[in-house]
Amino acid sequence: MRLDRTLLSKIRYAYRNGTLVHRVNVHIQRFLHQWLGLAAFNRWCCRKVWTRIEPRKIVFSNFRGNGYGCNPKYISEELLRRGGYDIVWLVKRAFLNSEFPPGVRIVHWGSRRALREMATARVWVDNQRKNSAIATGLAKKPGQTYIQTFHGAIGIKTCGADMIKPGDEKSHSAVSSRIDAGMIDYLISNSSYETNMYKTSFFGKGTIKLFGHPRNDIFFRSDTDEIRRRTLTELGLPAERKYILYAPTYRDSLRIDCYDIDYRGMVDALKDRFGGEWTVLVRLHPTVRMIPELQPPADIAVDVCSYPDIQELMVAADAMVTDYSSCIFDYLHSGKPGFIFAVDLEKQKRERGFYYPLETTPFPIGLNSEELCRNIRAFDAERFASATKAFLESKGCMEDGKASERVADLIEREIG
Repeated sequence: MRLDRTLLSKIRYAYRNGTLVHRVNVHIQRFLHQWLGLAAFNRWCCRKVWTRIEPRKIVFSNFRGNGYGCNPKYISEELLRRGGYDIVWLVKRAFLNSEFPPGVRIVHWGSRRALREMATARVWVDNQRKNSAIATGLAKKPGQTYIQTFHGAIGIKTCGADMIKPGDEKSHSAVSSRIDAGMIDYLISNSSYETNMYKTSFFGKGTIKLFGHPRNDIFFRSDTDEIRRRTLTELGLPAERKYILYAPTYRDSLRIDCYDIDYRGMVDALKDRFGGEWTVLVRLHPTVRMIPELQPPADIAVDVCSYPDIQELMVAADAMVTDYSSCIFDYLHSGKPGFIFAVDLEKQKRERGFYYPLETTPFPIGLNSEELCRNIRAFDAERFASATKAFLESKGCMEDGKASERVADLIEREIG
């Protein structure tokens, strides 16, 4: 079956201008999708319709469209300071009306327009695999550069290719991850440990750049007090109180008994050890944050799940607790106390797998709420600081607050 050349030219014009819905009859769309299949149709458009790469367009995405944050945010801000780029952010519908800096164009993540923006961009910057975009037909072209910043940091949980179990090599997730890895040009690492982890978890693809994580530049800035004040103001919280950030990760099984933390006991322990009045900032993983049973007590805790930038929350917090989330390894650079609450440690070792023992980290480990509270009351700041220094050195971590500049320099060289 062949398509009329005039129809093809109309479709080509409409897609280039992002107006297919208005310019091409809906019956033609349905016919094309049935004939080619939607993903195949989109791949064809990426290669044959959206053919012109715009040399200074850079498309950013954070956790599959979840707002303005993580490594992409700090790279984007460095490029905005330098000027001269067409900066596009792909965000989900809930974030379309969020506040972004001047000079940033907002596009609905997952839409056909988003696919067109990626197909015509010179550079992609992401911190999550592009499995969803691949499933809808994304096809990278020669002349495009894909920079994967990842969202982990000396993470302890196995990820990517390292967590594919025997027999699952042909699963949709595994196949998409392999395709994604094959498109990556550069991976941004912050340590010799992470560099070695990338070599296996990303199927041996991509050139690894030991630059540091742009999101961690925030801990080396001179205005962290101002960042703390501004963050708490946006949350409507008083600056004179003290805050502990509770940011657990999700479980592959989606069980929720592992989040049964004693908020009141933890606050009492913090008062006993550090003094002052404490509030818990609760940031649950998106997969579980809407479960009613997990809502914290409103008199001593605040839900900050919708706050887009966890790095700013970590700057605002005076202490942090998690289970296995790698964000606490970012928090080490703040020099402030960190704790582990891991009621299902042995189960996680079996089900998910760790790259190294949790016991080798600087953090006191509580296997239940009572033990967590004891660890808080017995916290030794000098011992923790010494253990933190030794741990970061053992992982070959090289964070120095210049990572955003290095990645921006890389992008300029690619474009230049």
